[in-house]
Amino acid sequence: MKKSVLPWVLASLLAITGCWTIASYNDASISSPPAVYDPYPIKQDGTDRIGHDIVNPTVQLIINGKGGGTGVIIAKDKILTACHVVVGAKSIMATQMINDNITVDTDVTLEEADPVHDLAILKTTAKWAGIASIIKQASDLHLNVFAFTYGYPGSLQTQIEGILSGGWVSCLKGRKYVPGRTITMTSVPVGKGNSGGGLFVFVDGEWQLAGIGSVVLLQPLGQEDYQMVNTVSGFVTASDMLEFIGRSK
Repeated sequence: MKKSVLPWVLASLLAITGCWTIASYNDASISSPPAVYDPYPIKQDGTDRIGHDIVNPTVQLIINGKGGGTGVIIAKDKILTACHVVVGAKSIMATQMINDNITVDTDVTLEEADPVHDLAILKTTAKWAGIASIIKQASDLHLNVFAFTYGYPGSLQTQIEGILSGGWVSCLKGRKYVPGRTITMTSVPVGKGNSGGGLFVFVDGEWQLAGIGSVVLLQPLGQEDYQMVNTVSGFVTASDMLEFIGRSK
């Protein structure tokens, strides 16, 4: 008799416990449910600096009155971006919205371009919210570190707020997909308007610029892993970026 009662007792206890757990989880008095998944697992490393280090130095570029791409302020009068965003442009406008304050420069000009490495520097006269800290040496960028980009995927003329995206650095010198140069490959999700935006990694207590958005990597047709590779974003390497900035000073 005791053996037949025990399972019912256990089942009742489990049912009661389960109901209590569900009620507690849905109780309005609980401030927040337990975290299950955090897409940005870096709470201890500078999330409080994202606005200052990443958002403030980033601008939207509008090319010929239409959507264009993204740029990064690297000096008070210089914007770094991808060459393919601005090449052949008849007009370049830069915009930025920080805390509902909109800054616009309608007369941005191309100062220097490097089509081989997909880099360009633009001249600007506006006063922007911030200037990016630039990684001091390429060796400060490592595999499997978390990185952010901030940009304007879609880049509509009416889009004034950017999108923050994060992912992992998966390859420092990808050679297979872009002829003539290497690329930093990441899992950071990007769209068309992200081109020219910065790749930021946390170094020495701040988010530093370590690359510029260049391509979404696509393997040539006929390769077996084509579908896998077309989700990988490629950034100009830190070494190519540093060399270009050094030549432009």
